[in-house]
Amino acid sequence: MYTKDISSSFERNLNHEWLVTNGIGGYASSTIIGANTRKYHGLLVASLNDNLERVMTLSKVNEYIVTGGKTYSISSNECRDYVEKGYVYQTAFERKNLPEFLYEAGGVELSKKIAMQYGSNKVCLRYDIANSNSTDAFMTIVPLVNYRNFHAVCNAQDYKQSYKAHVVTVNVSDKYKLFMRVSDTESDYKSYKNTFYNNLYYRMEEKRGFEAQESLYMTGEFRINIPAKSVKTVCFVAELNDKCTITDKEMKLIIREEEIRLEKVCKIAGAKTELEKELAISADQFIISKKNYRSIIAGYHWFSDWGRDTFISLEGLTLKTNRFPDAKLILKYFANNIRRGLVPNFIEGNQGGSYNTCDASLWYIEAVYRYFKYTGDYTTIRELFPHVLEIIHSYISGTDYNIYMDKDGLIVAGNQDTNLTWMDAKTNDVTFTPRYGKPVEISALWYNALKAVERINEKLANKFYQGAYSNSSSKEIIKAIYELDDSDMNAHDEEETRNLFLADKVLSYYDELKIVFDGTLSKKVKESFKKFYNDDGGLFDTIEPFVSDIRPNQIIALSLSFPVLSGDKAIEIMTLTKDKLYTEKGLKTLDSDNPNYAPRYEGDAYKRDSSYHQGTIWPWLLGEYKSAYEYVYEKKFSIDELQQILNEGMIGSVAEIYDADEPRLPEGALAQAWSVSALINILR
Repeated sequence: MYTKDISSSFERNLNHEWLVTNGIGGYASSTIIGANTRKYHGLLVASLNDNLERVMTLSKVNEYIVTGGKTYSISSNECRDYVEKGYVYQTAFERKNLPEFLYEAGGVELSKKIAMQYGSNKVCLRYDIANSNSTDAFMTIVPLVNYRNFHAVCNAQDYKQSYKAHVVTVNVSDKYKLFMRVSDTESDYKSYKNTFYNNLYYRMEEKRGFEAQESLYMTGEFRINIPAKSVKTVCFVAELNDKCTITDKEMKLIIREEEIRLEKVCKIAGAKTELEKELAISADQFIISKKNYRSIIAGYHWFSDWGRDTFISLEGLTLKTNRFPDAKLILKYFANNIRRGLVPNFIEGNQGGSYNTCDASLWYIEAVYRYFKYTGDYTTIRELFPHVLEIIHSYISGTDYNIYMDKDGLIVAGNQDTNLTWMDAKTNDVTFTPRYGKPVEISALWYNALKAVERINEKLANKFYQGAYSNSSSKEIIKAIYELDDSDMNAHDEEETRNLFLADKVLSYYDELKIVFDGTLSKKVKESFKKFYNDDGGLFDTIEPFVSDIRPNQIIALSLSFPVLSGDKAIEIMTLTKDKLYTEKGLKTLDSDNPNYAPRYEGDAYKRDSSYHQGTIWPWLLGEYKSAYEYVYEKKFSIDELQQILNEGMIGSVAEIYDADEPRLPEGALAQAWSVSALINILR
């Protein structure tokens, strides 16, 4: 549980944010005093479909307490020349499972909790109000609306609205309406005409070099009576939909049902300590449903589902939290989007949007292998095996973006203009960290993928084939693996049809990949990997061309299921990384002695991208460092500051990046999937 007394400093209160999500890509988020500092902040950011088309709908609500002839605004807002100071009446912000805001004004105490209904574009604010006065008090709720793409600010329209049967209907688009109601049927609603909260200022957007000001439409006010010497609970619910589905019963249950769901998430994860529970709930925020599948949002507020991020995150977010069905559906979802052996860099719509990545496919194979180790799920592995072999075959024979296996067995990728590795910052056709030729982590991932395929193939054959494996034909082995009894491999029912399809795909690659299955290729790659050995210490970051920058990519040679090296060189890499790159927030992306080192991540998009991988700290690398540390030193790795990290920036989550130099503030997306995954991996 996180509790923070609200500071009298407006500035300090803006440095902490909160987030709740709905499991389909939508969310609610703001600062702990409710002042929106980003264009992405809002109480109802809806996800319209599986395409993750997200729109701002309900930006916020302003709240007022009226008692003793005085009106107290408990809302905080910032304009360029004006600050609404409702935070002076806020006594605390708490977060256990859900964010809670505590206020006291004019003898009225108020608690507000916020949750989204899981699986729908619906948000609930529950107010528990205690009036200690001898006269009645009133609470007023004023919705502030703007329907827009969540990436772009614009001034709201004077939307047409109506009020009937306690429901406010705002016509925000041709297809969708915003519905709002309160649970107190005795409340009044007064609509406004052509009324706006003008020139709200989003300071974080200005800091990031974007448009930072817009005006919001004030629909009207709900007025709720709080009798003298009484306690009252009121729920406010908003929904974006084509028709209103808010029911009286549902309004009172949304908060409690979400609390119960999150308690179940923690129970499934086996989370016992408060830290474990916080991380289990944080992990849950990134896992989303897409029809019959699942995916992982890379980060909030602005990321969608990215291939690389998904499979680096998969173990921490799903396997170590015992969410094996979700892991399976994520693996299947991305398998359906593999093209020419490439896992998409990011998903656009409900299919692969961009494939400019040379490592996402190799992280995919690592995720498949780890899923197999955790679950022993042969049925799913048989289904995924053809996709895994497609990746291996495509990398050997060559695929898009100049990705292919060289004569030495190592993978070549890209050219000086491409951005195919995770260090992919590029703006205005400028690639800030050109890593082409043979990047070190790509060769480490390639070796790991080959060993994983060796092991999977061996286990499948041993499980399903009873004959002498080494002397058998490919067709016999595959028939046995897919349980096809007919010697002609003809299907007789739906299951056999599916298995025959899978078997045919495997057979199309099988003979060509015998050098993979028998270990010949992995031995060659392991020997060739010695080309990365740098006599000055550690590994080259890339070879052909040779680049000796000290970066954290070399740690991946030690962190995977099948490390490509060991012994003195492994210790040397760990020592170099510890001395030059390690911090308890993550690993620096470049050592500080390098002339290109950037101590701060700041400025407009061009300046930020230029520093993105030039020193900036990435927490996800802590997970790789932990795995490497335990492999090399054969002892447990731990960090003392995990709870502190969760209390920075986005309360209960972990930022995408941190400034390289002290005070190392959280930057970028303040809730990032692979950062949270790294902390789970460290803790468990």
